[in-house]
Amino acid sequence: MTSSSTNQPFGESLSSTKNDVPLYTNYPAQEPEKNLSLWIQVILGVFTAVVTSIVTFYSVTGSLKDGISQNRTQISVLNEKANSLNQKVNVNDSRVQNINRINTNQQVLKVRLEELIRRVDNLSSKK
Repeated sequence: MTSSSTNQPFGESLSSTKNDVPLYTNYPAQEPEKNLSLWIQVILGVFTAVVTSIVTFYSVTGSLKDGISQNRTQISVLNEKANSLNQKVNVNDSRVQNINRINTNQQVLKVRLEELIRRVDNLSSKK
């Protein structure tokens, strides 16, 4: 092979004297076994990183799904408790309203009874 610009063989100096440092030097190719071993190590490293990322992703999403499911269960339980408490409050409200009606009726009856007692007293005194 020759370089395209000078038609000199690769690996030879482009300078005019032999003492000059060559501008391009052919380095010997690595042994194929070492090169293959390096590629295998790189591929295994990338594969390990990808598998680790996938496993981590699925474990995190699985944990999140479990957490969400537990939260939904807790929310359902709390909603049931809230509904039960609301029913109790409604019962208590109706009881309070009934007690207030009874108290009002007692006051009205007391006033009427006092009025009747006065009338009876007035009628008794006239005789």
